[in-house]
Amino acid sequence: MKMGENNISLKSNLSLFCLISLLIVPLSIQAATGSLVWSSEKIEITKKPCQVIESGVDFTSKANLRKIVFETSTDLRTSMAIVNSFFHAITRKAHTPYTLDLIIFEQRAGFYQGRVDYKQWRGKNIYEGLEIDINVDPNAPNQPPTADAGTDQTLFIGSTVQLDGSGSEDQDGSVRFLLYNWSFVSMPEDSEAELSDPTAVNPTFTPDKPGIYEIQLIVNDNCVDSEPAMVIVEAEYGLMCVKSLNGEPWECMPIIETP
Repeated sequence: MKMGENNISLKSNLSLFCLISLLIVPLSIQAATGSLVWSSEKIEITKKPCQVIESGVDFTSKANLRKIVFETSTDLRTSMAIVNSFFHAITRKAHTPYTLDLIIFEQRAGFYQGRVDYKQWRGKNIYEGLEIDINVDPNAPNQPPTADAGTDQTLFIGSTVQLDGSGSEDQDGSVRFLLYNWSFVSMPEDSEAELSDPTAVNPTFTPDKPGIYEIQLIVNDNCVDSEPAMVIVEAEYGLMCVKSLNGEPWECMPIIETP
């Protein structure tokens, strides 16, 4: 091959390289800018090691996007999780916010930085998203949660009682991560009533003796216990009512168990 042919071949290769470079550069810029606008430039969270924090951030889009997948950067994959990581369709209509829900569970003391990035489903470009700073501080403040055992109830023996602890609150974290502990404080003598699940939000039990059942609820936010909350259940005998054949009013009498 002659020198002139080598020059032609080199020029052709350079031209091809320049063309490829022009095609690649816009993709890099697109990956850096992205189409989402976040309501906050950065999320900063300070927590105790024992706390589990739930946080949400809103975003809108500058384009109609379909099948978007969010993922945490490598730095934070052992520190937090994304609740709703997949969005089927996002519109660019003005004032149409979407919320991304995050759970921060890192227990090791220290400072952690990273991002929530996103991409098109099965796409190759990863778009830089929201910056996140997590400060896990053993000395961070934490308010005890508040237990709510629900309202008092009065019903018949043999009926199913459903307790309700859903009104319990945690000012520093998320209610969904509260731990529940129900227990009987007092009950009628010789009663063998048992809670279906003392760790459930809404356990049940069946009163088997007439009288007062006093139940206690304590919730824990993975750090400290709440003050106990009490609920009273009063069980009574049921009534059996009979209508006489001569048209007299119904006659009712309590149903009392036999020895």
